[in-house]
Amino acid sequence: NRDGIYRTLLNGLTGEYAKEGGDGKANIISGAINGLSAAIEIIDKFKDGTCISDIFSKKNEMNDLFSCIYEKTIYVRQDLKRYSVPKAGIEFISKHSHLFSKRIIKNGEKIYRLLLTIFLSKDKKTLREFVIFGLRAVIRVFNNEIYNFHNEKINNDNNNNNNSSSSSSSNNNSMMMMMMMEMDTTTTTSERNTTIVANSEDMKRYDIIFQLVMKSTLNLLQDKSRKTQELGIYIIGDFAGAMKAKFNDSTQELKDIIINKLLKNYMSNILTSRNSAANYYS
Repeated sequence: NRDGIYRTLLNGLTGEYAKEGGDGKANIISGAINGLSAAIEIIDKFKDGTCISDIFSKKNEMNDLFSCIYEKTIYVRQDLKRYSVPKAGIEFISKHSHLFSKRIIKNGEKIYRLLLTIFLSKDKKTLREFVIFGLRAVIRVFNNEIYNFHNEKINNDNNNNNNSSSSSSSNNNSMMMMMMMEMDTTTTTSERNTTIVANSEDMKRYDIIFQLVMKSTLNLLQDKSRKTQELGIYIIGDFAGAMKAKFNDSTQELKDIIINKLLKNYMSNILTSRNSAANYYS
């Protein structure tokens, strides 16, 4: 049974994490994650339109899967010496984050901080190199969601303005229309208020994520480490759509630093290449 295999892997993962004192076996956890990752890649190839939510359709299954991967595996204790679990979790994140976009946005601040903390850990060099792929995958989700949200907002605002203009220029205000509008007022107002509240909460969440990524990127670009600066430059590329959508909220200082760092990196690569070529032919 196809679905039975998938659930066995998920149950193995959640079962180990449910053990008292966090005493789950690392080899079982990492094995279950790797198995789930491979299974999801197979789901993507199904021709019958099956998606991950069809497989894990029982109550809380998708939440359990997300919680285990995006919260528990990437919480790295200071005394951790073996990295099979966080590596498996990060690899899963780097491959499948597009399937969990809404959940990632909802928990974006926490996930981003956990991944960035791993990268900034000086004593975990092996994991530090590996986490870049997961971090960039999550940032690409942020980018797509923020960009799409602001595009939809602009389109909705334009449509509302057009509708307003049309209604004001129209003189077709019959008594029947007035009665129908009166009957629908309560329902329409309730729906509109719900939509406004949801949009307001979404905007607040996107703003927090945007400011968090911008601030941390600024810090990365100003760091003395070349590798840290390079991550900042990669993030600019991955986050370009969100920056375009909200560039009015970005500071001139950030723009200047981005340009200077990109030019400095470009010139450094040119000089390094020239020096290497000169040494080769000398």
